[in-house]
Amino acid sequence: MNTEIQFLSKTRILGYGTTQMRCVQPAHYLAQKGWRTEFGCIYRSLPKARKAIVFHRAALDSHTEQYLSYAKARGLVTIYDTDDFLFDEESIEQFPLPDSAKAYRTMMEKCDVILVSTRYLQQRAELFHPDVRVVKNGLSKEFVAKAEFVRRNGTQKQDNVITVAYLSGSKHHEDDFQLVERALIKILTDFTDTRLLVMGKLRCSDKFRCFGDRFQYKNFVPYRDFWRVFQDIDINIAPLNVRKSFTQARSELKYIEAGIFGIPTIASPTSTYRDAIFHGINGLLAEDLDWYDALKSLITDGEKRIRLGEAARKDVTENYRPEKRSVQWNELVSDILEKYGENKHSDDLKARVNYIKVLCFWLWRKLKISKRKLISKEKEQ
Repeated sequence: MNTEIQFLSKTRILGYGTTQMRCVQPAHYLAQKGWRTEFGCIYRSLPKARKAIVFHRAALDSHTEQYLSYAKARGLVTIYDTDDFLFDEESIEQFPLPDSAKAYRTMMEKCDVILVSTRYLQQRAELFHPDVRVVKNGLSKEFVAKAEFVRRNGTQKQDNVITVAYLSGSKHHEDDFQLVERALIKILTDFTDTRLLVMGKLRCSDKFRCFGDRFQYKNFVPYRDFWRVFQDIDINIAPLNVRKSFTQARSELKYIEAGIFGIPTIASPTSTYRDAIFHGINGLLAEDLDWYDALKSLITDGEKRIRLGEAARKDVTENYRPEKRSVQWNELVSDILEKYGENKHSDDLKARVNYIKVLCFWLWRKLKISKRKLISKEKEQ
């Protein structure tokens, strides 16, 4: 087995979202430093790592427990990674998931190290685990290159309309979007040279329909094409319900993705966004009742909009670029392996037994999928 570090997610690897940020990109970051890496879904992949397995957002069940047992018997360092607040009952109630908070927390407790994306998550995980480390989300090399391409070539907008964008991650952001609906409706009413772009699985109020094509809705796009969305955006918004622990734990991803294009972000003042955005310098922080004024200030003051966007671009370029994340991940993994790897001992017999169990599940699942495809094909005929 040539793979040294294996990233295994609870869900299949998608072209956007958390599996990109916490599996695909870190694997690439480490590969740039000479590590042999691989990523995949824990229910679709066999164990291949020689040094460490990173379990991404995996809940403890019969299969993941066998996987974990194999890793420990093999003498591998076990790392748990999450960028969401999955391990608290209160948070799960706010953001329903198929597994219980206990299933996530138990899996985390069994791993050597926990990696999280924000200081808030670190503080909560430290209540039950002795070694929790923060590694922030970053940008891919390709995404940064596209931003540079846009910056160098400059795309001429077809009109002078100012576009405000809300790029939703999932349907679970509806509660967050409701915080700004009234302000956005008033903005579109008061400023006829504005447009609202909403992207993602989000149900918006029918009140926006009266604005015709000044209200635009787009579905998800693959991450490889996501950069195109930013070419026509002037203001990015990141509303979050600060009274909910789940949203307090979210990373500053919306800020960094827009920032690399020189687009200013208005965000709710969660602890994470307060760390990333300095109000009036590289973006704006808005309380629930301040969204209209914050939006108005950037719509009516073009120089301020450009100044904040440029400051955001410089900050993101300096602190979130892939080269910096590569160094951070390399140092982090090296330190973790040095701290925990030396004390690991392999139990070959137990490792073989657990590998066979994982292999049997893998084969069963492949047969099940093949059978499902065959049935589907027969129905089509």
